[in-house]
Amino acid sequence: MGPVQTCFCGRSNSQKRCTETDYDDGWSCGKTCGELLACGHSCLRPCHDGFCGACTLLETVLCYCGKVEMPIMCGEQLAGRESVSVSCGTKTEWIGKFECDNPCERLLECGIHRCSKRCHPQEEKPMSCSLSPERVSSCPCGATKLEKLLATPRKHCPDPIPTCQRQCNKLLSCGHLCKSKCHHGECHPCKSEIMVRCCCGNTEIQTTCVERVNSFQPECNTICRVLRSCGRHECGRKCCLGYKNALTRMKGKKRVPNVHLEDFEPEHLCTLICNKSLPCGNHNCSALCHKGPCPSCLEASFEERVCHCGRSRLHPPIPCGIKVPSCQYPCQRDNLCRHPRILHECHPNDEACPRCPYHVERPCICGETLLRNQPCWRQNGSCSKPCRRKLACGIHECSKVPCHKPESCENPCRNLCGKARKLCGHPCVKICHGSIICPEGIETTCRTKITITCTCGQLRQDVPCNTNTENTTASWRRLTCTDSCAIAERNQKLAQALTIDPDRPVELDQSYHPEILDYYAQNKVWTCNIEKQFRQFMQQDDLQKLSFKPMKSLYRKFIHQLAESYNLESEALDPEPYRSVVCQKTYTSQIPSKSLSVAYIVYKSQAKHVMPIPHAISQLRKPT
Repeated sequence: MGPVQTCFCGRSNSQKRCTETDYDDGWSCGKTCGELLACGHSCLRPCHDGFCGACTLLETVLCYCGKVEMPIMCGEQLAGRESVSVSCGTKTEWIGKFECDNPCERLLECGIHRCSKRCHPQEEKPMSCSLSPERVSSCPCGATKLEKLLATPRKHCPDPIPTCQRQCNKLLSCGHLCKSKCHHGECHPCKSEIMVRCCCGNTEIQTTCVERVNSFQPECNTICRVLRSCGRHECGRKCCLGYKNALTRMKGKKRVPNVHLEDFEPEHLCTLICNKSLPCGNHNCSALCHKGPCPSCLEASFEERVCHCGRSRLHPPIPCGIKVPSCQYPCQRDNLCRHPRILHECHPNDEACPRCPYHVERPCICGETLLRNQPCWRQNGSCSKPCRRKLACGIHECSKVPCHKPESCENPCRNLCGKARKLCGHPCVKICHGSIICPEGIETTCRTKITITCTCGQLRQDVPCNTNTENTTASWRRLTCTDSCAIAERNQKLAQALTIDPDRPVELDQSYHPEILDYYAQNKVWTCNIEKQFRQFMQQDDLQKLSFKPMKSLYRKFIHQLAESYNLESEALDPEPYRSVVCQKTYTSQIPSKSLSVAYIVYKSQAKHVMPIPHAISQLRKPT
């Protein structure tokens, strides 16, 4: 057994086993302490170690004016002050312990007015009234005696106190003098205009003194461009309070290069989140924006990491960002192609095994050709031939090169329809519309170029077909014979009489109109540039229209004539001076066999050998 121990209060003894005895802290019997305190009360705490402390017994105390009661602990030791009140001849005394929020409102010595002060210790004799004739001898501002303002002196405190017409001139809390006329009561707030510097100190702003007294701080529109503590972000505040201190700090930075975070102004501490990628590559920095490199990632994994073959391991805890250990043993993965495995080291799953080097025979994507000596790893080989599959329209074939998967064919079909129109038989030049009947209304009038002649066949003219559902015979129209037809018929008869063959063949190049070649000879640079644009347009299958910038009528005429040589439809748009030409492909559009330069050479050489057809008797005479 252990020794006999007395409890903290000394009223009880206890003896326990040695192992249960608390030799260091002692023990408590749990009874009320009962020790006499300095205030006269007894300690109500259970048996305890050390001093009893302040008394916790609650007692009710009065305020200084005696209107409010409040319970407090006896041990709070509030300073008390004596107060006395006399009512109806009865004298009451008490000790006031605190100041309440109510006004005093005790009758003053005059018996009329009441005290307007806040709660304060009371005296037996009432306070004298501040308006009594004995205490008031001048006007409210104090500049003029009442004898000069009143005919008869004041006898009672309710008697009015006159005011003079002078300026008050009382000293205000801001240091200025009151500018109002002599008045009763408190002075009005000072409205003197003063110059106050803004928060950043760059600008002086005019304001009133009362706003300054009310802690009004003017702000300018200057944006603070000082770098924050991170060295990356600007402050960006308007009229920054720490701008002046920042300038002082930056001047001292030249002498002390290493500035600590504690040296920065509170306004220039960067509170943004860094959010940079940590070295682990998996997480972002969650610290406040800072200078220098981010700390290491504190995340860790508690799962064991094993390589694919299972012969290399990393035991937890594993810091974030650590990769699977490199394994020096051979990879055990099987090839999907069933060829012999290539010897290589074990690697993570995100790294592919080396490609199979064996060559095999494999059909191409379109399935029409068997490709030989193809690498085993290449799954989609191509025979490099045009696709030629029927498109969804069922009419045209896919022209993509090289061959490809069926789902990669053009959809929808973008080729020209090409089917013969029912009314005129010319090919439809609209975008392919499948099995739908070709539209032949007014909006889709046939614009194919046709040659119409007069009755005798002498006159010929190239015109649009213009056949539609409301004009089904447009392609059958004829030209009216003119006087030239009669002349040609007469010349024909004369030629027959003189055994002259007027229809002898002349080998002339008909690719271009002679006017085109003549204009080419006059303006080769511009015409060659236009020809280049035509040829590039014809070589691009995905383009259907070619637009030219606004130009003069002579240039537009050349483009219209050149478009006919390419079997293109040409149209002039917009009024002058913004009129331009737009050319559109047709089903028969093609590039001429000769360029303008070559055709011009042929044209000039052939023109020398052409004999003019006689149109008059004088032309049939032999030269003398």
